[in-house]
Amino acid sequence: MISGVVSCPVHGDNETTEKCPDCRPYMYEKKKIVIMDSWGGKFTRPLQKHWEELGHTVLFNPQWDAMEDADITYFEPMDNGIVTASQENKPHKGKIYVKAIDIDVWANHHGGVKWEYVDGLITIADHITEKLMREVKLPPNVKHKQIKYGVNLNEFTLKKPENSNCVRLAYVTGANR
Repeated sequence: MISGVVSCPVHGDNETTEKCPDCRPYMYEKKKIVIMDSWGGKFTRPLQKHWEELGHTVLFNPQWDAMEDADITYFEPMDNGIVTASQENKPHKGKIYVKAIDIDVWANHHGGVKWEYVDGLITIADHITEKLMREVKLPPNVKHKQIKYGVNLNEFTLKKPENSNCVRLAYVTGANR
């Protein structure tokens, strides 16, 4: 997300949801979305907030049985949660999406996922995508999108230091990839 532009949460086309034709049904037809996030919302809280603002019902880290009647179950990161859900084919009526971050790919979690039970995969960087695609043949039912991370500048702003004796530190990586 750069300068307040929110990427399409399902398809990642770097447009606002209102402009994404694939997401329009999600805007008008309210969905029940389950977020399974073992990192406690580190990266998924903005998605949760966005989906709730669109009027969807969002459950954060509920019990497994919440998947049964969810329209979308979203796993982030790709860890033991999606491995367990796919291995045991947890009952669900809706679509299952998973986001591969980094360490989850290096730890080979993708090797434990039964991909025939997954509808969509999101990766965040070229090197993660390349490693995963080398090691897993995704079945045709799995849609893949790469959505690179960004910063919502409306929420994370620079502030002037209170005095000149402070350390000014910034860290930016992969800005032009």
